[in-house]
This record gives sequence, C-alpha cells and structure tokens, in this order.
Amino acid sequence: MVLGEDKIEDVMDRIDRAVASLQFSDERCYIDYISGVALGPDHGDEINDLLEKANIALEAITRIKRNKYLLFDQNINEEVSQYFRIKKEIDFAFEREEFTVVYQPQNDAISNKIIGLEALVRWNNQNLGSVPPSVFVPILEENPIQIKKLGKYILSRVVRECRELLEITNDDFRISVNLSSQEFTDFTIIKVTSPQ
Repeated sequence: MVLGEDKIEDVMDRIDRAVASLQFSDERCYIDYISGVALGPDHGDEINDLLEKANIALEAITRIKRNKYLLFDQNINEEVSQYFRIKKEIDFAFEREEFTVVYQPQNDAISNKIIGLEALVRWNNQNLGSVPPSVFVPILEENPIQIKKLGKYILSRVVRECRELLEITNDDFRISVNLSSQEFTDFTIIKVTSPQ
C-alpha cells in the first residue's frame, strides 16, 4: 500500500472500523491497538528499514500511551535509543554503586531553622554522565525488582548515615525518603529500616 502522511488517519479509521465489528459466536470482541508507522521512501527504501523504524515508533508509543499511532521521526529514534542506553546502564549502575544519596535541608517556615533533611537519589553514570531522577526513576519503575532494589539501597544508606550523624550530634531531626508506590507492597523494607 502506497500512502503519504496525510493518509495515515484514514488507514487508522479503517482499522478502527474493522476491529470494532469483530464478533466470535455471540460474543462481541473489543480490541485495543497501537501502531508504529514508518513511510517509504522518507524512512527507508527497504522493507527491513521500514519495519525497524516502525518498531522504534511502536516502542515509543508503548511508553507514552497517548495516541493510537505514532509516525517515526529522528527525535523518536534518538529518544528510544537513549531509553535503551539508560535501561542497559541501570543494570550496571547497581554493581558500580553509581547511585548516591544527597540531602536537601528542610527548614522551619517561621524560624528558618533546619528541622530535617530530605534524602534524594542521584545517578552519575560513567558513560551517560549525570542522569536526572525524572528520567531514570520511571524506567526503574517499569521493573518492580529494580525499583525495590533502589529503594532498599537508599534506605540502607540513609539509616547508616543517620546513625553516623547521631553519633556526632544530639539534635533531633527527621529524614524524609521518597519511595515508589511499588515499595509499599514490599515488607522487607521494614527489615532495612529496623534498628540493628
């Protein structure tokens, strides 16, 4: 089928109508779908090139979940490539202990006295440089094992550093730690935070 960018909506509408009318026996079947789209010759002349580009667009739309289809472009290519680089580097980040915890002071609004600290995770990767939490945390949350691993790592660091801080000061203070909602179902966190 030869078509241009202006015809994509028409094709998607035809697919919508086709899947809307599917019925097996007496049961109506509801199908939801998403599509990655690549057009020749803009995105390649060979079928394999077009399929690769369509798959890249499909990977991107799978993560953003906003539309029924996404047309490949170079920005999407770079975004998906970066996503997979980060995903690959996360596996090694734990081994290389690249995740660190920094503390942001929490001040009393009236006295401006420091009343606590907020523990924040940072990642400085040897290949990617500094990766913002807004980028790597959503990728970690795709894998419950990894986000829980990060949470336990952060909590154990905070507990250890809190003990060290208590040895040099008698001041009462609190430390806030951000946890993913997935971590609240992991009861081993209680072991990490319990006094030993």
